[in-house]
Amino acid sequence: MDERYLPTLISIRISNYSLYPNGLDLQYNFVQGLNLIFGGNGIGKTTFVNLIRYGLIGLYTNEFDFTRTYQGRAIEKRKALPPYYFSSRMHPEFTDNDKAEVTIIFKINQIEFEVTRSLTDDCLLKKVIVTSNGKKNELEGVQIPQPKYDRTPNSSRGIYLPFKYEEAVTKHTNLYSFDDVILFVTKILYFDEGHEAIIWDDNKKEDSIQKTLFSKYLIEKGLDAQREEASRQAKYYNS
Repeated sequence: MDERYLPTLISIRISNYSLYPNGLDLQYNFVQGLNLIFGGNGIGKTTFVNLIRYGLIGLYTNEFDFTRTYQGRAIEKRKALPPYYFSSRMHPEFTDNDKAEVTIIFKINQIEFEVTRSLTDDCLLKKVIVTSNGKKNELEGVQIPQPKYDRTPNSSRGIYLPFKYEEAVTKHTNLYSFDDVILFVTKILYFDEGHEAIIWDDNKKEDSIQKTLFSKYLIEKGLDAQREEASRQAKYYNS
């Protein structure tokens, strides 16, 4: 069986984000093993966790799916946090809100990624530096606000930096697509308080993570693609 690789977090740096005291730069270097985040209500623990996830995969909370409009038309898109998720938590009197950004450094196998994203409403992927064998390479691509990128047809995305990033991450994880990266990050690296999606949950739901992983990586890739398409179509028509 082919090996798959998931991100290993190295560090996170949050700059000019006024949710935290005085918008001071905040840097945390992750340790191997368990990293604990604790504190009182309302101090930004959940936002900090979402900043990590945002650094890795953008605003996405779920992989590609169909939704139905009131006109009965199918919309193909990934589920995501609203673009104002981070900006709505800023203090309006802080003068450098427009400079707020997060930089996360992580490794996939032996490849290091340094990813910088804005925390304003445009949710720009600003810079991606990939280091392999000690050699740094900055990915080249046109910057585009994530909401606009999500509305861009797949056939027209190739010139944009988010596409280049998704392509590079998918390649080094050895997963089938960036939607699979989103799946692993949101359903395995992260899970909610109900623990409904954790990999060892022995439930019998049709959309359980065990069944998804079994279908995706223990059968032929083409068959799983057909299964996913049929599942999306079924959800669409049932809606």
